[in-house]
Amino acid sequence: MAKTVVGIAFAVLALLAAVTSPGLAQTHQFGDFHWNSDKPGIIVLDGPIGTDAALDFRRALRALPGLKAVSLNSPGGSVIIALLIADEVHERGLNTEIPDDALCYSACSFIFFSGQERRAKGKLGVHQFASGSGDVLSVQSAISDLLDLMNRVEVPAQVLTIMFRTPPSAMYVFSPEEVARLGIDRTASGRPPEKDSSYEVGGGEANGRVSEAVAYPPPSQAAKLSKRAVFYQEKFGNSPGTQESGNVFWSVIETPPFEGKQDEAAIRAVVEVPDENLKLTMTITRNADPSLPASHVIELLFDVPRNFSGGAVSNVQRLALKDTEQARGDPLICVAGKVADNRFIIALNNLDEAIETNLTLLQSKQWIDVPLAYSSGRRALMSFEKGVPGNAVFKRVIESWKSRPPALTVMIP
Repeated sequence: MAKTVVGIAFAVLALLAAVTSPGLAQTHQFGDFHWNSDKPGIIVLDGPIGTDAALDFRRALRALPGLKAVSLNSPGGSVIIALLIADEVHERGLNTEIPDDALCYSACSFIFFSGQERRAKGKLGVHQFASGSGDVLSVQSAISDLLDLMNRVEVPAQVLTIMFRTPPSAMYVFSPEEVARLGIDRTASGRPPEKDSSYEVGGGEANGRVSEAVAYPPPSQAAKLSKRAVFYQEKFGNSPGTQESGNVFWSVIETPPFEGKQDEAAIRAVVEVPDENLKLTMTITRNADPSLPASHVIELLFDVPRNFSGGAVSNVQRLALKDTEQARGDPLICVAGKVADNRFIIALNNLDEAIETNLTLLQSKQWIDVPLAYSSGRRALMSFEKGVPGNAVFKRVIESWKSRPPALTVMIP
């Protein structure tokens, strides 16, 4: 389920191999982004835009500083993640392309339009997007952020008209004639026309279905307020104590709380510590398993490099919430269980008083502490901030949980 965080090391090895063995092409993968030494300036997005795609793209950019262009083949995916990637593409002046045999639909189109130079040889499709929860405010905010990006990258107004007239259940695919007429392609020597008064919507084909929901919080908040993480390791043997910086990205995901149940909102945090090639994916769901005496479940999944000095994360006992980075944390009322090395489940107590205490801590406190221990015996602490994006995610998801009936009545003794 989780993706590896050793992309930088692998990419460096691939580049070295390409130098020492010029006749043998080297490849590397960062999630759904693929790189090949035959075309070292191009990275290919081949697959849907998932919750980890922005972090995967950033890892690729760090590992491959010579990248000049992004080749796209994607049915779309998360709106907020696509806008984050599109902003990176625009800020770095990268080019974008859709190859002959590829498609770029829905949220993928945001990335395409952000290219300094862009060329659509394959299929480019757009449509409206909507919040699956019916959250009108988040939809309006996301539209505002989308329009801001589209204006900055100079997308023709007629393209936006088509996008907002096409319902979410359909896909408007631009014909080659429309691509040329609307100035969708762009080169260093030419810009898309600002106006085309002779153009009338309706020349393309509306087809296909791509399921999509607007992620929350609004993209401008997530892009501008990505929050801080700090990773501490204690002194151990001849190894000194360390303090390293990282980042955390907050999002709302839709996932079944138990096998066979309908998808519902859950909290997702992805914490990355680049200097250690370490990543934590934390997911908080409402419990719907009648055999588990818990109100909510927190899953912690660590990605560690193969040469990780600690061997593996072997123990996590609890989570604590606090007001500031340096404050002493208040622990959640919970029971922690180890599923396997690097994977843990924390069950929150389902007594009424415990539920109230835990939800209050999760909503009101601004930092989360995850104390952990390695199989080598060394201890560490991962601490990360909620901030505006995290607070918005917790508020929205917890409110959605309150509208659902309790999953069970079994109590932890």
